[in-house]
Amino acid sequence: MMYRLSTLLVMLFLSHGMWAQDCHQAFIKRVTDTIAYVGVVKCEAVSRIGSTPRQYIRFDSLRRFCSSAELQALLKHKSPAVRGYAFWALTERPEVDLYPLLLRHRQDRAETAQMCGCFGSVITVISSMLNDYEKSPQYARDSLNPERRRVYLVLHKEAKARWRKKSQHQENMTLRAKNRAKRRDDKLWAHDNDF
Repeated sequence: MMYRLSTLLVMLFLSHGMWAQDCHQAFIKRVTDTIAYVGVVKCEAVSRIGSTPRQYIRFDSLRRFCSSAELQALLKHKSPAVRGYAFWALTERPEVDLYPLLLRHRQDRAETAQMCGCFGSVITVISSMLNDYEKSPQYARDSLNPERRRVYLVLHKEAKARWRKKSQHQENMTLRAKNRAKRRDDKLWAHDNDF
């Protein structure tokens, strides 16, 4: 009788642990799918009144409930918004070395819409990562290391050159090409209706 009771208790606790893990994975999937659907990286306060958007609340829940390993796995997500938010969350974790992550995503030129305050723009994932990296405490430590500083400056220079090339290209566009580019950028904002 005692053996059956102890076996039953062990099975109950094991199944509860597995159920909790499944719920956690389902939560991460649901939140990342919603972030990917909206597709916009938003700061804590947007618009003139400075309201907190639901997209940021989703990011905040990921930041609080995901481990560093789970956030690093999200850097491989197909959505640029999810990758941008995952790196943003990793910049707030002192135990994570951001430098190898930057090198791994050096060629990530997928574009995502970004909104902070009253300003909205379209930015590449690597540019967003570089901006978040500059704000992190690790940037101050890495800038003392000459090799890491040199590589960061090269990455930053490449990002600036891409931005300059894109802006020059936009200046030289015909009206038809400008309309086509505007439609493409509007698609990035297509599902952004949550404030």
